[in-house]
Amino acid sequence: MELNSTFTENQLLLSSTQLQEQLEKQKALASVIIRIRESLELKTIFQTTVTEVRQLLNADRVAVFQFDPEKDWEGEFISEDVAAGWTSAMAVKVHDHCFGEQFAASYQQGKVQAVSDIYEAGLSDCHIKILAQFQIRSNLVVPLLREKKLWGLICIHQCSDTRNWKESEIEFIRQIADHLTVAIQQVSRTG
Repeated sequence: MELNSTFTENQLLLSSTQLQEQLEKQKALASVIIRIRESLELKTIFQTTVTEVRQLLNADRVAVFQFDPEKDWEGEFISEDVAAGWTSAMAVKVHDHCFGEQFAASYQQGKVQAVSDIYEAGLSDCHIKILAQFQIRSNLVVPLLREKKLWGLICIHQCSDTRNWKESEIEFIRQIADHLTVAIQQVSRTG
């Protein structure tokens, strides 16, 4: 009897923790939606989003990457929130020669990349080199579209260690990306 009641208590505690996590994610999502409605300034929307997402997921870096449509998959990080002790990615222009070949088409179709360890994921050497330049050990990348074209990426980086991304985290970032896509479309129509 004692063992069974402890098991039930543990189940209740676990489900309470999961509910709390879900509530925090919903609050962060609501905050992003409010920012989108309040501001048509992408910089503000992105900064609020990366800050809240990094804190909520306890990640080392969350950033928005924008492609330059004039250059072949070259771009830069335009917004980020990074934990102390890790290098900012904001000042670096990135041209990943293998990106277009490997990822552009699948991101265009909405593919999400969740890599728990960049060294064990079968990535090309050139891609690993670029990720390592930003101290990334594990990442979650969700595409941002504008008029059904690949506009950029929202990137969640774990630098300190490997990380197995939970399905709930992946789904949460997909929802965030959907709302950021709305903001990008709104701004492109008005600005």
